[in-house]
Amino acid sequence: MKRKIAIFDFDGVAADSAPFYCERYGMVAKMFNKPYPVKSMDDFRKWYDSAWENNYRNLGFSDEEIREAVKVVRRKESYSDVPIFPGFKEAMKTIASRHLTAIASCTALKVIERKLVEEEMDGDFAFISGGDGHGSDKREIVRAALDHFSIRPEDAVMIGDTEMDVRSAAACGIRAIGTAYGWNTPERLIKAGAKSIAYKPSDLPDLIDEMLA
Repeated sequence: MKRKIAIFDFDGVAADSAPFYCERYGMVAKMFNKPYPVKSMDDFRKWYDSAWENNYRNLGFSDEEIREAVKVVRRKESYSDVPIFPGFKEAMKTIASRHLTAIASCTALKVIERKLVEEEMDGDFAFISGGDGHGSDKREIVRAALDHFSIRPEDAVMIGDTEMDVRSAAACGIRAIGTAYGWNTPERLIKAGAKSIAYKPSDLPDLIDEMLA
């Protein structure tokens, strides 16, 4: 019986959604007449704060404007055109054959479930903890995956692409692997406390095995 678990973030780990949200931030900044300093994806990866509420505040949004901007983004939140990173599906088949697997993400549960069905990946994860109503703090979302399987933190690893993923995992006593192909730079992930870095999805099976050995 599998008694160790790999817990995955979704955006920036499975789904290449950074360009989608980079464009959405620019869209709402224009709607609310706010300056948007991001000119490229490299800019976005350096600028983006995974405590995502801060991104709006840094653009000059009031709390009321943030609530309205989030509603606009959520109305347009469809992942049909968001690709899965090349090699991730194949990596997941290997990982799921060796360990329990779960998703812990701030993305809405229905959005994740729909995308996994579209990509024929709905059988690759034994549990999904979505971010409905949690804001950017992922500690409860990550703990939900542990509690679902009654897994000890030392028998788990978090795979995430942002500082919030790494710090939320640490708050739960879980080590983290950072994905350098996601939303934050490898330097930011290492500084946040990531124990190792995956530069492409095919790196993940061996890194997870080493972490859970």
